[in-house]
Amino acid sequence: MRSEISAAPQGPVDILDLLLAAPACEPVAGQEALTRLIRRAAAKEPVRPAAKAGLTPSRRTASVSPPPARPHKIKTTQYLDGAVHTRLGALRDHLAETSSVTSRGRISKSHIVETALRQALDDYEAHGRESRLAQALETSPDKA
Repeated sequence: MRSEISAAPQGPVDILDLLLAAPACEPVAGQEALTRLIRRAAAKEPVRPAAKAGLTPSRRTASVSPPPARPHKIKTTQYLDGAVHTRLGALRDHLAETSSVTSRGRISKSHIVETALRQALDDYEAHGRESRLAQALETSPDKA
């Protein structure tokens, strides 16, 4: 393997192109080093910037609060009717235009679907077969 690497610099190597072009059973030069680098980076804590001059540790920790913990999300895939998908996008656009929320990403299709699903589940858990969800499912045929 050493004979493949010359002493003269050859310029940047795109390891991703090499990995994608090579047969799966054949190792690519640099693959092990890349794997070690990824594992090492994943295992380390994020690097924090050095303390500013003049700030004592007690003042610094008192003025900085940790960011709020985000709930753990799980990616799922559901298939929607085309008309429902179009209506969902229109609702998201309308809410984004009329909302007082200014932070980017607060109104997304995922957030809308999760909120609606949470409300439907709460209603079902409280009212069972009399819930709006159960009634709608009984009256509409499965379109799958």
